[in-house]
Amino acid sequence: MTDIKKIYLAAALLLHSFAAVFAQNGVSAAGVPHSSTAGDLIDAVTEFQNEKYGRASRMFSDITDADPLNDAAFYYLGLCDYYLGDLKNSKAHLSEAVSLDTANYWYSNALATVYAASGDIDRSLALYEKMMSAYPKKSELYYSAVNLYARQQRFDKVLETLSSIEAVNGPGENITLARYDILLRLNRDNEAFETLRRFSEEYSSPQVLSYMGDWQLAHDCDTLALKYFDEALSEQPGLTYAMVGKSRVYLGQRDYRGFFTQARDIVEEGEDPPFVKTNYLRMLIQSSGPDFFHDCREGLDSLMGSLTEKYPSDTSALALAGSYYYSTGRQERGIGLFRQNCERNPGNLDFAAMYLQSLNSSGLWAELADACEKLAPDFPGMSDFRSMRAYALYNLKDYRGVIEESGKIVKAFPDDTVAKVSAYSSMGDMHYMLGEKEKAYKAYDAALKIDPRYAPVLNNYAYYLSLEGRNLKKAYNMSSIAVEQEPDNSTYLDTLGWILYLRGLPKEAKPYFKHAMLYGGKESATVLDHYAEVLYALKEYDLAKMYWNMAIQKDTEHEVEGLQEKVSAKLKAVGK
Repeated sequence: MTDIKKIYLAAALLLHSFAAVFAQNGVSAAGVPHSSTAGDLIDAVTEFQNEKYGRASRMFSDITDADPLNDAAFYYLGLCDYYLGDLKNSKAHLSEAVSLDTANYWYSNALATVYAASGDIDRSLALYEKMMSAYPKKSELYYSAVNLYARQQRFDKVLETLSSIEAVNGPGENITLARYDILLRLNRDNEAFETLRRFSEEYSSPQVLSYMGDWQLAHDCDTLALKYFDEALSEQPGLTYAMVGKSRVYLGQRDYRGFFTQARDIVEEGEDPPFVKTNYLRMLIQSSGPDFFHDCREGLDSLMGSLTEKYPSDTSALALAGSYYYSTGRQERGIGLFRQNCERNPGNLDFAAMYLQSLNSSGLWAELADACEKLAPDFPGMSDFRSMRAYALYNLKDYRGVIEESGKIVKAFPDDTVAKVSAYSSMGDMHYMLGEKEKAYKAYDAALKIDPRYAPVLNNYAYYLSLEGRNLKKAYNMSSIAVEQEPDNSTYLDTLGWILYLRGLPKEAKPYFKHAMLYGGKESATVLDHYAEVLYALKEYDLAKMYWNMAIQKDTEHEVEGLQEKVSAKLKAVGK
């Protein structure tokens, strides 16, 4: 249920509120006076109008218990159920109201609406069709039916109902455009255009003329398309839709001068609000050819300049211009616009994310850390800003800072188990990198206490234990759980294989390394070195030599200490 529907239902049904209470003049549907409940009903309706649906529901329920023939009480009880999300009872109570007063338009209309909201389209349509027969002049019934027929893709009924609306209200622009859209869906293109042409002959409609231009453009008739767009603009200067149509013609013809002239007119003269204009411009730019950005840099720069000059504080304009500059290599300028948008709209998650992501993608770690610190208070319920700040600090090699930030996450989000596990994991990693092994293991234990199957911690904990040659059985158990969860993770496979090797089981270790080679293991000097060690232990010296050579080539950052010297010594020992 959308907010618009809810508002419509409330507005439509509340029109009947006092009619339902007073029109009966204190007489029930059966003709028996019930003045004793009239005051209660008015009080309940007041609660309903004040949106106190729970209290109103209880009051209406008491009334129906005392007076089971009170159709108005059942009606309002059904509406309360609707707003409280209880569609089953809403249908039951509204059905009771309809059965007590079959001629009441509002009761039937509300029931049809609730049927539709619950997905019972057939019942809803049956009721609307019955009402259209009883109230042929009420055009809102036809519009409701059109929406439901469209949901069922019964386009023949949509067209029939649109004709009924015209019979009630006469031809209209919206009906014409709706019929045009349906006919296009049915691949009846020529008939669709004729619908527009006939309407245009009798009535002035720049919007219809613009759609006629669209149709001609879709059928590669550029000259006729421009004719209709120009006619539309002569009748309604500033009609953005027609300007966009002309821009598309110029773009298709690779007439970039004409395109940018028209695009600037959209910005400067278009009558639509800025966000509509920026959406159009984004669509036009994205639909351009692959050489457009390269060939038209000057024109695009000028267009974005016009946009931000015309709307210096509009969020959609700043976002579009920022994305343009960032994607065309002017990161500093793009980031500046993202930051401006973020600062102008505190608390807007989309703009904050756009700004932070641009800093992250550019590797501006100090700026990212500062931005996360400033933005975090605007989003007190989200740990992501603290996590991203920790990531920035890690890239700045501020490992103490990562530990401190992770600690803040643990304290600030005591109920967020996912955030806490990740924070403890980071704390453990940083403590280990700082040589504080016992503190690292303590942090890992805290993480596993929350989530005993958290694979990153299980793997790292196991690997670090293996490097120390201690608790290898515990390390093996943890690593096995990690590999069980991610059987194609080359890092996890390496850990498990290496632990088996250290336990004197190179034959059992080999399959894990073979599998790791298929899933990225060849990109790591450490994994290649470990595999070579296993092969060497199995006396597969030629294969070991091959993988050690691969490891040496990959070890550009000296990931494996003393690798070259170790390999030379080991191969020399076996005559290789």
